[in-house]
Amino acid sequence: MIKILLDTASDMPLELRERYGIKWVPFGISFDDEFYYDQIDITSEEFYAKIAEKGIIPKTSQVTREQFAEAIREMLVNEDDQVLVITLASSLSGTYNEAVKAMEEFEPGKVKVIDSRQVTLLITDLVIEAAEMIEKGADLEEIINVVEAKSNKREAFFMLDTLEYLRKGGRISFAQSVIGGILNIKALLIYKDGKILPYGKAKGKKQAIKEMVEYVRKNRNKDNRLILVHAANKELVMEIAAIIEKELGEKVEMISEIGAVIGAHVGPGTVAVSC
Repeated sequence: MIKILLDTASDMPLELRERYGIKWVPFGISFDDEFYYDQIDITSEEFYAKIAEKGIIPKTSQVTREQFAEAIREMLVNEDDQVLVITLASSLSGTYNEAVKAMEEFEPGKVKVIDSRQVTLLITDLVIEAAEMIEKGADLEEIINVVEAKSNKREAFFMLDTLEYLRKGGRISFAQSVIGGILNIKALLIYKDGKILPYGKAKGKKQAIKEMVEYVRKNRNKDNRLILVHAANKELVMEIAAIIEKELGEKVEMISEIGAVIGAHVGPGTVAVSC
């Protein structure tokens, strides 16, 4: 039986993990000298509340080889069991490399590792594809080929309140972060091919929403699920979902909160769409 193992950067909702029997291993989250395991010691809601309480930008630490190896051992119960590990984009974290190291501890063919090249619910989208293929009886190589091909066809449009979190995480320069620091200016970014790329800026929420809806209009791929995610900004994400449905006639298929791993880099208030 093929089983799937993730890291918590996937933000896969509990109901979907239970539906498909998915296991995951946690990133570490640090607020100065306070350390937590993501989704074990701290929930997403508690994470954003702690940011508001402490006023500091938290740090994340990658999943280790030992964490992956321990989880894989627990999953390889029967002789015919195999484990497919799908990780956060290798361009953003060393977690993929740690998973590869763990794979090497096991008999060849028992464990395979995929670099999702994606973030948050875009990873979940790939996992659903893989899980549905497992249910239909596909073999491991077939699943890997389909998932890797699909991962190359997705990008996301991000609207951020500030670029300070990305700057502190070393993802962008100080000069770039100044753009998002101007009062009432929303920074607009594209995540594509494992890279964070500038898209533009919007003055205020209304213009930012307009830009996001227009992005969906121009880039909608009917083969992809229409996905919205948010960082402690459910009211805004539901407003955007309603506008997309009204103006474009498109139903948003998945809405979820960005967890601590990606949230630590984009910051509270962020909303993103992938279509």
